[in-house]
Amino acid sequence: MHNKTSDPGFGSIFINKTKRLINKNGSFNVLRVGRRSNLRDTYQWLIKITWANFFLIIFSILLVINVVFAGIYFAFGVGHFNGLVGPDDTAIFLNLVHFSFQTFTTVGYGHIAPLGHAVSILAAIEAVIGLMTFALITGLIYGRFSRPSAKLEYSKNALISPYRDGNSLQFRIANTRLSMLMEMQATVTLQINEEKEGQYVRNYYKLDLERSSITFFPLNWTLVHPINEKSPLYQLNEAELVKSDLEVLILIKGFDDTFGQVVHSRYSYTSDELVWNASFKKAFHTDTSGDIILNINELHTIVKH
Repeated sequence: MHNKTSDPGFGSIFINKTKRLINKNGSFNVLRVGRRSNLRDTYQWLIKITWANFFLIIFSILLVINVVFAGIYFAFGVGHFNGLVGPDDTAIFLNLVHFSFQTFTTVGYGHIAPLGHAVSILAAIEAVIGLMTFALITGLIYGRFSRPSAKLEYSKNALISPYRDGNSLQFRIANTRLSMLMEMQATVTLQINEEKEGQYVRNYYKLDLERSSITFFPLNWTLVHPINEKSPLYQLNEAELVKSDLEVLILIKGFDDTFGQVVHSRYSYTSDELVWNASFKKAFHTDTSGDIILNINELHTIVKH
């Protein structure tokens, strides 16, 4: 093997066989235990989760808070509210849930009003908590929108494709956002497992690329590793690559013109995601007016040889 490099940070020796190092969403496949969480960790977690999960958590928290306050109001009794009516306890409780939301959001329709100092103080506390809660939610939403991040689309498979007089390892990427990326750089590392004396040893090899950087990134970028005498993949057939349980680790970074900052993206391919004797179909073309059209859906299209 050639170009062996040091451990990039994933560890080298393990008792048991491990899963892939980088998940498909770009996160590291490492579970951390024995650490203490704090509010900053919660903030970072809420910033990074998907929008669907974010809104599900936010609405769930709002619902729980208002149901709890409605329960406290219900415990005070109907006599502590003006305009609170209902045929049964269920209807009264639902009306108190509505009152709680109106107080929490400071809408205050006025259909129901608290009577007495105790309930009025409780309503005031809820209104203050509501103001603080929506301030936090606003900050979280702003943080999610303003956080610089790259959203690159990677081809579903990496290819072992004919290249000059031999073969090459290829995959390609495209920017799926409207932001302009430039000064792109790629680092690709091959990880191969070996079993030695009852232990699994990870060996890492830096893969030389035909082009490891590009100045502008308006179209797709096909990254090519020539499989020659200097390559750790040289003279390995398909069966040997599958047996080696390899993983191609990818780090892409570039300058985002919208945020004015450097952004990063991570991805990986395992041996079962390699396609042999294939090449990528061209993903862009020009129309009759001379405009260049990039079809992101064609990024994954391959042609078998």
